[in-house]
Amino acid sequence: MQKRYLIKGIAIVFTVVLTSCATYWKGTYSLNEKLVLRKAQVSENDEDYSSALDFYTAVYNEHKEDGFLNYKMGECYLLQGDVKKALTYLEVAEAKNSGLEPMFSFRYGQALQKSGSYKKAAEVYDRFKKAAKAGDIKYTNVDLYINQVAFASKAIESPVNAAIYNLGDSINSTYSDGLPNVTADGKTLVFTSARPEGKGGSAVTDGAYFQDIYSSTWNDKTKKWSKATMLPDSINTTGHDANTSISPDGTSIFLYRNIQEANYHTGSGDLYVSAKINNNKWGAAKQVPFMNTDYFEAGACVSADGKKVFFISERNDVLNKNYGNTDIFMMELKDSVWSKPFNIGAVVNTSEDEIGLYIHPDSKTLFFASNGHDENMGGYDIFKTVYENGVWSKPVNLGYPINTFRDERHFVMSADGSKAYYTTQQDPARKDLDIYQVNLTNYNVITGENKSVVLLKGTVMDASAGKPLASEVFIRNVDSTNVTRINTSDKGVFQYNLLAGQKYVVEAAIKGFKPYLSEIQAPVAEKEMAFVVSLESDGSQVKNTVAQVEAPANKEVFEVEHLIFTESMDSLKFGPKSRKIMEKDLNKLRKEGYLKIKITGHYFGDGNSKACMEQSKKLADYVRFYFVSHGVPFDRILVVAAGNTQALTKDVKSKKGKAENTRIDVLLEY
Repeated sequence: MQKRYLIKGIAIVFTVVLTSCATYWKGTYSLNEKLVLRKAQVSENDEDYSSALDFYTAVYNEHKEDGFLNYKMGECYLLQGDVKKALTYLEVAEAKNSGLEPMFSFRYGQALQKSGSYKKAAEVYDRFKKAAKAGDIKYTNVDLYINQVAFASKAIESPVNAAIYNLGDSINSTYSDGLPNVTADGKTLVFTSARPEGKGGSAVTDGAYFQDIYSSTWNDKTKKWSKATMLPDSINTTGHDANTSISPDGTSIFLYRNIQEANYHTGSGDLYVSAKINNNKWGAAKQVPFMNTDYFEAGACVSADGKKVFFISERNDVLNKNYGNTDIFMMELKDSVWSKPFNIGAVVNTSEDEIGLYIHPDSKTLFFASNGHDENMGGYDIFKTVYENGVWSKPVNLGYPINTFRDERHFVMSADGSKAYYTTQQDPARKDLDIYQVNLTNYNVITGENKSVVLLKGTVMDASAGKPLASEVFIRNVDSTNVTRINTSDKGVFQYNLLAGQKYVVEAAIKGFKPYLSEIQAPVAEKEMAFVVSLESDGSQVKNTVAQVEAPANKEVFEVEHLIFTESMDSLKFGPKSRKIMEKDLNKLRKEGYLKIKITGHYFGDGNSKACMEQSKKLADYVRFYFVSHGVPFDRILVVAAGNTQALTKDVKSKKGKAENTRIDVLLEY
């Protein structure tokens, strides 16, 4: 009798567990798979996204086309900070968007915003707001993100005249590097890095090494920074050690610590200070009085006049108002007495995070990073605010390209204001943070004075045929290592904002043509500059322009091939020949990771040009889903909607003619 009750009890537990999954999992999942999915949901609710992904992945191969499963995997990658992988799954979920909860649209919008796809992000956020409940709208604070994408779209159209480049491998590593600080003479750079060779390298948490503080010295002869080395003595520990600021003369450092040893554990992290002894040795770090609490504290810096101290804190109690997660706090020296720490207020602090403080030598202009202001491009952006007559001014975003859809943190300036350093990562192939330098010669971040920008209007042409070529163009400021990749239109047209008076390198490479490289200088007195990228054939005779007739299935790669719908486009089915083309292209993409695929939709049905354009986009998205669902990353797929502008035959009015011209063109390219 007891065994029967036990079995019945277990059955009830199974029923409860499976019922909790049944609302969402629409596929033909086995009993064991549903139990695994339940574990995934529990892990995700506990914010253990790594474990959740392990569980989701265990059932993914058998259910790749389940929209909800792709959504949940994309959500986990997004919350882990891997936007690229998140979009790979969220794109599939979007294509399969049937009955997904409104929260999917919010997560998809976040991923689009964090990848710089502002226009589409705005559309998806709007979709979420129309479908979500009032409680979800308030919980997600979606209006903030809607305002941010609107601001970002405008900021890109009016860039500030600042050039950004990576400081290079003498400073940066393949691990996360950040929190730069520089002495007043510009000769010493200190920063924080999580490298295995550091003292913190002996311990690992969440797959990352603990941080240590490093330094580098500027060489006036070579005009380079020396190879960074870890600061000696006891300034670094086996726990987390991070510099927050260095004194102008380089003799003292504020640092953050979260020591892991039980006897020295500092709770959620505290602020320390270390001073140099005899200009060579660093003294033992001591806790800073009055700043530390049981809450998280970081980011301390002191004004040049010695009368103000700023720091970051999560404190939120009867005596300390907190407007969000981490806020900026301040202490003032009056009549030789330091005030108690106080929150600098809601004009600067938001409901989200404020981090990475730097007080300018004028002792009144404060730079900080935040992800909570409306005038934000996504993630953390750098802002400035000015303290006058006891009041802080409304924070001002430093603008694009200093700020982007990525995270920008901890901005500090050289004493002469000609350059700045900050933490970000502008290489899309890498996840670790690096330290970048900002050339401020043409942009005064204090006054906002900005030297002019020149719009480069370029065209890629076939030199011998005199016809435009669709291509990729690469542009690099000669003072920078960062390369901007631009896809031209089908007519070879591209545009790019140049900084007036600066030199750039323009490159292009298409199969069948000789590589192109040219150096140009942006004019100072003009607002626009016309430029032609003239490509000469290398004699291989490989065609790169859009073919006007259907290519045989046995043609080589780099030829446009046409996918024709059977019966009518409403069926969204392809004939055997078209399916073979898709399978062939998929195999090529899998084998050769440098290849990309361009998918162009053409629709010649009923309706005006705008309606045809929308329908052609749907057709192209349908084919994109095929490749994404078979493992091709979204960033290797370019989708173009051509509407009814590129006919294969002259007959575009009869039913037969419309059917012949309604198609998908696919092109593999570099």
